Amino acid sequence: LSLDFLNQFKGYNWSTIPPPAMAVLLTMIPRKGKKDEPPWYMKAEQALIHAIRCFNWKVDPLSNDAWFNRETWESNLTAAGQRTFARANNINLGPPQFERVTRPWPAPKPMVAGYKEDVGYICKKDVGGRGMVSYTAWLSEWYRPTGPWQSNTEHMLQVRADDKANEFG
Repeated sequence: LSLDFLNQFKGYNWSTIPPPAMAVLLTMIPRKGKKDEPPWYMKAEQALIHAIRCFNWKVDPLSNDAWFNRETWESNLTAAGQRTFARANNINLGPPQFERVTRPWPAPKPMVAGYKEDVGYICKKDVGGRGMVSYTAWLSEWYRPTGPWQSNTEHMLQVRADDKANEFG
C-alpha cells in the first residue's frame, strides 16, 4: 500500500474511513471458503458494495456484525450486527424469550439431523417499543448440513428465530 493510500486514515475509527479505502482493505482479507475450498478474497466491486452497505447500516465491516454473500453479492447483518444497528438507530430490542416446540415432520420432508420430530423455537420479544413480536424457526425449514448447524442445531434455531423476530418488528 502506498503512503498516499494510508494517509486517508485519520484514526482508528472505522466510520471515518472512506468506503473506497475500506473496500481496498476488505479485498485483502482472506475469507473462509466452502468445504474443501481454499480461502477466497472479495473482488473490488464486492468489497465496495459491502463497505457502503455497512457504512449505511452504521456497522463495522471489519467486525462480525455483517457478512457478504459472494453468490448474491448481498451484505447481511449477523445477530450481533442487528443489535449494533438497533443501538446506532435508537431502536430498543427487548430480550428474547424462547420456547421449544415440536410437531410431526411435514410431508414430504424426511427426518433431519436425527430428530424424530420437527423441532422449532418460538422467539418473542419487544422490537422498537412496538409490543411483542413472535417468530417460530422450524428445523425442517432452516436446517443446513454445514458448520454450526451440525454441532449446535438448537442454538442455531434460536439464533434464526431471534433474527427473524427482529426483522418483523
